[in-house]
Amino acid sequence: MVTETIEKRRRGVFGWIVAVLFWTFNAVMAVRVFVGTAILSRVARDAAPGAEAAVAKFTAGIGISVLFAIWFFGAATLGIMMYLTRGRKVTVTREI
Repeated sequence: MVTETIEKRRRGVFGWIVAVLFWTFNAVMAVRVFVGTAILSRVARDAAPGAEAAVAKFTAGIGISVLFAIWFFGAATLGIMMYLTRGRKVTVTREI
């Protein structure tokens, strides 16, 4: 017989809350970035030629950059919390 040992982690209630927040935040931010990009590109496309178009494109770039920055820092913060709340190791040994 062969013995197999598997290490699993069990999250607590707070760990599951953090995990749900992490995945929900990432889903919401993905939608916000795609919708925001579509809206800002339409505004930049419909701007009058000249200075107005240049300003519209510049501010659209800043807006998209801000959305990505919020997404990055939020995901990093929640990701660290998710890592720290992953639970204790549970070792399961079984015979095959």
